[in-house]
Amino acid sequence: MLAMKEKFESDKTEAEWLNIYSIYSANQQLNEACNKLWTTVELSNMTSRQIWKKSYLPIGEQFSGIFSLGTLIPTLYYAEISSIVSILSSFGCVPIILNGTPFYLLRTESGWTMVKRSEYVENMLKINAHSWHDRIIGTYERLSTKGIKLPRISLSRVRKLKKLRNEMHYQILGDLRMWRMYNSTRAYQKHLPTAIKIVKVAINNLTEIKCVTTGCEKRFENLIENLSKVGWLNANLIK
Repeated sequence: MLAMKEKFESDKTEAEWLNIYSIYSANQQLNEACNKLWTTVELSNMTSRQIWKKSYLPIGEQFSGIFSLGTLIPTLYYAEISSIVSILSSFGCVPIILNGTPFYLLRTESGWTMVKRSEYVENMLKINAHSWHDRIIGTYERLSTKGIKLPRISLSRVRKLKKLRNEMHYQILGDLRMWRMYNSTRAYQKHLPTAIKIVKVAINNLTEIKCVTTGCEKRFENLIENLSKVGWLNANLIK
């Protein structure tokens, strides 16, 4: 892959290895999405009223669940992004970085090719995006409009969570209105159902195309089953 300077035709051995790599990458990103989702659920549950200072004795006695939003929201957002990358990879659009430069490995009708991500997004997809997040989301959206039958997910809700993640992670550094953090206590619960649905779509997608090799789909099913029993979340929202 490092030496790839030409287009590998479908009948070449290198093309078959790139097919394998695309599924490997899809599995890797899906596993990461499940890990991130799981982490946010565990932290949110541990700091809930049912558990905090009752079944769990905190190290920091003055800690509050409100303080965790700066971690919960960004991590939940990355779970969605990892799911999107997993789906793209399984369809033959694999984001990679070589020598510090972002590329797309692309599977075409005649074989595989590698193009700089920024050039492909701007010249082929006609997307004006500067961050790698916007390029990934924009790629998913534009490929869908070009006839690639990617699974349907709510990209508008992904963008809403991205905006909130930016506020929690970056804008707060120059924001003097600290009360805004306290007004967002239910933000995680609001966005969790969408993240669950997107991860589930990614699992179903990879299962249909090939298979999930990490066992994360079983962990995911167990998590959702137990999550429906907790008191701090409306179980109907995650069905």
